[in-house]
Amino acid sequence: MDLYRGHFDLSSLQPPYSLLNRTIETRELPYCLKHNIGVINYSPLFRRLLGGRYHADSDIEGARASGPYFHGEGLRIITEAVDMAKEMAVALDLTVAQLALRWTLTNHAITSAIVGGKEARPYFGKPESSGGNSDPAAMA
Repeated sequence: MDLYRGHFDLSSLQPPYSLLNRTIETRELPYCLKHNIGVINYSPLFRRLLGGRYHADSDIEGARASGPYFHGEGLRIITEAVDMAKEMAVALDLTVAQLALRWTLTNHAITSAIVGGKEARPYFGKPESSGGNSDPAAMA
């Protein structure tokens, strides 16, 4: 980013970021905070895996099917983790998707998140139902 900043102002970065993809935490997020660059992440539900709708035996088709997390052992590990997250979500009066999105947005380096699902309601419910516990300490 330093190379680009030498030629023009950077106002934002748009990387993937979620509970399952945190690679930007060590380099990009601190850099953006230091240089006042907004971060508008995409895929906070990690291509729907954090939506809580898949199971270890789910048959996932389409472009997702080729990824290592979408079949076999990878899917089993991810769905076990999502099942644990469901317990935390219930304790906070949230869905897993709401928990994942709130976790993303509580990172002070994140400006906004692009959810991008075709239909938000299956993941987030009615707007009034997404209240839940907003305590940042609970999201840590």
